[in-house]
Amino acid sequence: MNGGEKVNVLWLSKHPILPAELRALENVLVKPEIIMYPYQVYGVEHIVESVIKPRNIRVVVTTLPLSIVSLLLEYAPKTGFEVWQPRMMHLHIHDAPFCKEFDPDRDIMLKTRDHNNKVFYRHSRFMFFQRVKAIKIEAEPVLPPSEEQDVKKDVERAGVVNR
Repeated sequence: MNGGEKVNVLWLSKHPILPAELRALENVLVKPEIIMYPYQVYGVEHIVESVIKPRNIRVVVTTLPLSIVSLLLEYAPKTGFEVWQPRMMHLHIHDAPFCKEFDPDRDIMLKTRDHNNKVFYRHSRFMFFQRVKAIKIEAEPVLPPSEEQDVKKDVERAGVVNR
C-alpha cells in the first residue's frame, strides 16, 4: 500500500484531523489523499457503498464505537480496505476546556459529562495509529434454566447471529 502511489484515506470521525495525525499518515502512506466524513453514520453498508467503493478507499481511520468498527471489519477483506484507529494517551481531566500542557499539534480536549450531568474535559494526546485486525465478542444467552435448552435449539436451527 506504500509504493509511493496515492492512497485514499477515509477520515470517519467527527473530530478533525490533528497535524500530528496527518504527519503520521504521510510518514506511513507517503501520499495519503484524505477524504473527511464528519457526519452521523447511520449504517456501515451505506458508507461502504456510497463512499468507500466509489472513491477506492484503502484505509478507513475511525474513532467510532467498536460495534461499528466490527461491522466495517466484515466488509474490509471483500472491499480491500484496512481499518485504523488513532491511539490516544489519556493525560488528565479538567473542569475547563483549557490546559497549560495542551499541544494543539497532537492533543484534544474532549467534552463529556459525568453521571450528575456535570461537564468535564478529557485531555488526550495522539501517539500513533493502530491497524484493527479483529474484534471478538464471546457471548451466550442468559436464560432461566427452564428455557435454556429450547432457546439453544432454536438458535442453532435458525443460525441466529448477533446484529
